[in-house]
Amino acid sequence: MVEKRRIAADAIETGYVIGEIAGRHVVIVDDMITSAGSMAGAIGVAREKGALSVTAVATHGLFVGSAFERLLAAGRTRWWSRTRCRCRARPPG
Repeated sequence: MVEKRRIAADAIETGYVIGEIAGRHVVIVDDMITSAGSMAGAIGVAREKGALSVTAVATHGLFVGSAFERLLAAGRTRWWSRTRCRCRARPPG
């Protein structure tokens, strides 16, 4: 579990990890990925704490604006969502 605190309408602060994740494959689950700020922050923390790989899972994937680029910059290995909104953003490649 990764602690997250919303400090403004469009800004979050990612905190500490509960549990030991160094040397493990990590799955991060959220209800929705909109701009991917929260998910990218959680992925970054998992990477810093030594996760071997990170899979991001969400029920709803909106992927607005530069969400895909944010996930790639965070070092994600893969992501899954049950639904995906048709918007202008598309996965790179």
